Amino acid sequence: LLVFRDADDAIQFSEINAFTARLLTLLEPGALAGRAALERIAIESRHPDPALILQAGGALLDDLRARGAILGIRQPGEGA
Repeated sequence: LLVFRDADDAIQFSEINAFTARLLTLLEPGALAGRAALERIAIESRHPDPALILQAGGALLDDLRARGAILGIRQPGEGA
């Protein structure tokens, strides 16, 4: 279960799966940027089509950002 406050400071709840939970863990401050986190998940899952993980994961990150669950996605090379 993901619990967060949106831009209006309202508490939101969202059921998440193991993929989303792993992605959010990898995105913790000081950890990986969005694409690097998705690449790590593709490797860990041994998915036969890593590009599919990157595509679906990118859409997931966009959705989480739009709902206010994450603030944004750090670009490679940016500080934490």
